[in-house]
Amino acid sequence: ARRLDVHVVLAPGVNIVRDPRLGRAFEYYSEDPLISGEFGAAFVAGLQGEGVGACVKHFAANSNENYRFVGDSVVDERALNEIYLRAFERIVKQAAPAAVMSAYNKLNGTFCSEHEGAPDWRAA
Repeated sequence: ARRLDVHVVLAPGVNIVRDPRLGRAFEYYSEDPLISGEFGAAFVAGLQGEGVGACVKHFAANSNENYRFVGDSVVDERALNEIYLRAFERIVKQAAPAAVMSAYNKLNGTFCSEHEGAPDWRAA
């Protein structure tokens, strides 16, 4: 990326693989948020250690390819925190990515890019 003068790479994708038929499943790590978080944090640390920013994506609950621009992921708070946000939290705390890309879908009725209250995670 540096050789091509790319300043930020739109990766890693750390959404949870809920269905192997998901069109983007090949770019996600796992159905396990711990594995996704660990691999994602290592990717971010390695990339940013070479002077290239990482943009972790797609925040959050973007595990559906059909209607992903307009679909509404209805997720209760426990599942949201324990499954869908855990990898992102781990990456932010461990590796401090340059950016986090919001998902296109709605989350509990509000487009992800329009949510007012983002989690207050601090890099460790």
